[in-house]
Amino acid sequence: MAFYYSNKFGGFIDVYPNNLKELPIAQPTANILETIESIVSQILKYRKENENCDILINRLDLMVYKLYRLTYDECKIVDPTIEKQISREDYENKTIEELAFPEHL
Repeated sequence: MAFYYSNKFGGFIDVYPNNLKELPIAQPTANILETIESIVSQILKYRKENENCDILINRLDLMVYKLYRLTYDECKIVDPTIEKQISREDYENKTIEELAFPEHL
């Protein structure tokens, strides 16, 4: 975030309301937001119980990548292991809602 902000607003970090309004913050639909909240709640529950929640974290990551309209190649920069989770074709053809359910992967 600091990298983006400093490059967008001149190499320094002074936070002004008008600058914050220009940051690219995605606005999910109510349905997607509810799904994300549900997945986060499940992750927190599993972590509290010391259970593995990697599948849920991967689902959430994929949904956020789609929400921000990252290409598959951009996802590979953020997460070099994405090819183990989902193929390029599936990533490009699935909606955020479809990525929310592991049976679609």
